[in-house]
Amino acid sequence: MGSGKGRARRANAMTAAPPALGQLTFDPSKWQEFVQDSALEEYNIRQYYCGTKRPSARHRPYSMHFDDYAKIVSELFADAVVAGAIILPATYTSTDFIFSAEERPGQPDGQVKARQVFVTLEGKPDSRRSLGQHEYWLVKGTTMGQSIVPTFLEAVAHVVNELL
Repeated sequence: MGSGKGRARRANAMTAAPPALGQLTFDPSKWQEFVQDSALEEYNIRQYYCGTKRPSARHRPYSMHFDDYAKIVSELFADAVVAGAIILPATYTSTDFIFSAEERPGQPDGQVKARQVFVTLEGKPDSRRSLGQHEYWLVKGTTMGQSIVPTFLEAVAHVVNELL
């Protein structure tokens, strides 16, 4: 498995019934079921969604490469939708939500950078919301089956609900 495998699996998956009242729902057990059924428990999240290893900076041994953040979150969100862990209202698909990453100085001295991922509803640039400083949620060694992944997805779902 590797880069692009999630998209292929999503194309063949069935979707669950949409939630009522224009809000998405989140079911962490569906994510765990998806990961177990796909035998992905021990698969590195970065390798799964990006396909290759990258060396990390010496001063940030737990961080993933900055360029990968938005891609990983976007693909993870799409897989969660297909798996039925995140159920969107009927008028939306996972591609309606655009994930982007930015790096900003995190401290007044500018030495420590803060990396953030934002989600925007497609066609509505004013809808942009921050997912927070997620680098502490998904580090370079995170596997698909770790408990932090559904916790992260729940946080993403909460922010996406603000856009609906």
